[in-house]
Amino acid sequence: MTNALKIIPLSGLGEIGKNMTVLEFGRDMLIVDCGVKFPDDDMYGIDLVLPQFDYVVQNRAHLRGIVLTHGHLDHIGGLSYLLRQVSTTVYGTALTIGMVKRQLQEANALGSSRLQILQDNERFTLGAFKINPFPVAHSIPGSVGLVIDTPVGAVVHTGDYKLDETPTGGRTTDLKRLRALTPKGVLALLGDSTNADKPGTTPTEQLVAHELDRLFAEARHGRIIIATFGSLLARLREVMALALKHGRKVALTGRSLEQNVDLARELGYIKVPDNLIVPVDANVPDDRLLILSTGSQGEPRSALNRMATGQHRQVQVKHGDTIIVSGGTIPGNEGDVSRMLDRLFERGANVIYGRLANVHVSGHGSRDEMLAMLKATKPKFLIPVHGEVRHLHLHARLAEAHGMRSDHVFILENGSVLATDGKRAWREQPVPANDVLVDGRLIGEIGESEMRDRQRLSEDGFIVAMIPVNANGQLVGEPQLISRGFLPAGRAADLLAAARNEIRRQHGNGPVRQEAVQTSLQDFFFRETQSRPVVLTSLAQVSGAAAQPSHAVVAQTGRGGQRRTQEGQANQRRGQEGRGSAGQAGRGNDGRSGAGAGAGAHKGRPNSERPNSERSHNERPTSGRTTSGRPESGRANANPPGGGRPGSGNAAGGRPSGGGSQSGRTNANSPSGGRPKQERAQERAQERAQERAQNEQSNRNRANVKGNANAQKPNKPARKNQDQPKAEPGNQPASGQPQTPGRGRGNRRPSGR
Repeated sequence: MTNALKIIPLSGLGEIGKNMTVLEFGRDMLIVDCGVKFPDDDMYGIDLVLPQFDYVVQNRAHLRGIVLTHGHLDHIGGLSYLLRQVSTTVYGTALTIGMVKRQLQEANALGSSRLQILQDNERFTLGAFKINPFPVAHSIPGSVGLVIDTPVGAVVHTGDYKLDETPTGGRTTDLKRLRALTPKGVLALLGDSTNADKPGTTPTEQLVAHELDRLFAEARHGRIIIATFGSLLARLREVMALALKHGRKVALTGRSLEQNVDLARELGYIKVPDNLIVPVDANVPDDRLLILSTGSQGEPRSALNRMATGQHRQVQVKHGDTIIVSGGTIPGNEGDVSRMLDRLFERGANVIYGRLANVHVSGHGSRDEMLAMLKATKPKFLIPVHGEVRHLHLHARLAEAHGMRSDHVFILENGSVLATDGKRAWREQPVPANDVLVDGRLIGEIGESEMRDRQRLSEDGFIVAMIPVNANGQLVGEPQLISRGFLPAGRAADLLAAARNEIRRQHGNGPVRQEAVQTSLQDFFFRETQSRPVVLTSLAQVSGAAAQPSHAVVAQTGRGGQRRTQEGQANQRRGQEGRGSAGQAGRGNDGRSGAGAGAGAHKGRPNSERPNSERSHNERPTSGRTTSGRPESGRANANPPGGGRPGSGNAAGGRPSGGGSQSGRTNANSPSGGRPKQERAQERAQERAQERAQNEQSNRNRANVKGNANAQKPNKPARKNQDQPKAEPGNQPASGQPQTPGRGRGNRRPSGR
């Protein structure tokens, strides 16, 4: 609906911090504030929390400007991140714009930004919106609320405010001007809800000034160290006035504090003599020195916390020091503040904090002041903002208790879209509004799963599992487990050994899946310890006995020799060679031994590509020709195509020619299925006995026909490993049929010559 105003709180509801609200009418968009939130205790490693800018970035062509209510980080801290993605003009009072400028300079984003200073009574137009600021009292100078006129009615955004009639610096919340700016009434009030659970009114800042004056007078013999918010410039101005009154020099420690004081002095918000401020390591007597410090929230890297832990370079806490923590504890920081206070007490300091004296008052109005704002504006609709869930509900109940209709009060969530045409209001489809976590330079890359892992790491530690696998993904070797932050070394050793056994038991019989190992280990450790350490698994492929087979092949060629050809790169060139009674043995790929017998037996690899009968007779060997009686060592193919018995040496599946035997690595995965080992051994023994008998008979026959010119010469006496004649590859006998020695067509001489 084009004539409807949309109010979209992107963040700042149900939480303290990262305040950001979008107003949209037609094709015009306006943003009020853009802050950050500091992380909770369980956000390990997180520096800041940002609003989600996706909706603004997607509609950046409609963005007419950003208007700021004041300079606290929960209202301006997100600008340097947003302005990297959109280009627009930022409006604020002089101090607010000065603080924004400094932040943009540090983020190297100032060059692409347009900053516009506005006055308290200045009226300006941004698209369909006419903006009228009005002064409010808060804990930082230059704070304003906003009256935003739209085509369907006026919207009032209070910003952070309280109705302090005697604030430091004299700036009060101008309800009179607010009424004058809304003569036609207020369509919707976006009201600060931070102190909705505090009755009455918030004490005046003058109460703190009187209490600090008393404490200064009592601390006559030592240093005074005051910790407060670096942006609480109203408090800083009062402290410097008291230091001047009591004759103390002021030293600053803390980067943000130093920068804010310099800016406030430059703009005239703090007016003190130049000689009042000295370096923190200046030679000033203790009873004449006041140190202003950051760290009222116990931040680990703040100046006061470093003093508490003894890590501050220039300031060491000692007996006689009076330390005043002048800052209310933000919800979620209670633990950090308590630990810091304990350490300061241990160092002998006199520590003053909120429960002991009125050294801090809030910058937000309490229930009576919120009611006064409701009466001054008389809104048609109320949207409580800037507070945790309980604060929003208490603000709503306060309005309903004083006559507002409950259906005109809207408790929204981050990302909710409230639309109104000036007469009625309704909810529309919400927009994305999740937390965006900042961890160093990582912006939005840390999500819920990573935070859950960090939480678990902080509680139960972690286990790293390195699983060695072969090329087929099967477990080989010993899994390696490393434990950190889980159990003591003595207890962990036994448990990790049991975990390794669990891996072998569940994953040792097939391909290993990383997710399955991780799940089984998580279940195992929980079952054994009732703890859930983070388990990180990694599969590491290693070379080993179960790696992929190599592709070296052996061919038989000419004159009883052998020729070996490499076809592809050989994997796993390990083998073991041993001698039997009449042959040599080689280790198969599956770890078993195969035996070859007879003269000239050798370790070789059958041709994995084609049978020997198809190979060229004159094919040139790669590894040389064997000499008479010298075996050549090779490797058997892991998957011989012919289906022959292991160690046969014949690619076609037949027995070796000439009664010889080729012994090599046995086939671990033979397609023929393989016969029992004992049966194969018996057959080889019978073959060797038959071959010896044939040789003896052949020698006797040759002796009888001596003198015949065509008779072959008898063989020399057999050696321990008898040399056997080899048949020509082109004239191989059929599988299972023995061949008579010396009958090969391509080699009529015995191989012993």
